[in-house]
Amino acid sequence: MWKRNRSYSNHHILPQHPANTRERGSDHPNNIIRMDDVKHRSQHNLFDNLMLPEQILKLIEMAEKALKPEIVKRLKDMITSKDIHNPREWYKDECIR
Repeated sequence: MWKRNRSYSNHHILPQHPANTRERGSDHPNNIIRMDDVKHRSQHNLFDNLMLPEQILKLIEMAEKALKPEIVKRLKDMITSKDIHNPREWYKDECIR
């Protein structure tokens, strides 16, 4: 059986160039995780360079058909209680450049 050699790369939790904001993710260790390249590419294929609150909203929308409406509302209300496009409301200062 063929086994691929695993390769890894750094993933910025707050993207270096997040969508919908002028802020940028830093290279601070709190903003980087080491990921398998296939999973890293998959993460970006699914979420592009969206910040976490936008990713969560995207997941809610993907599952909305199967979720109870009151659950969808509660989740969306919770996520949108802060500005989803302002990383300073979501991320630690050292994660923002």
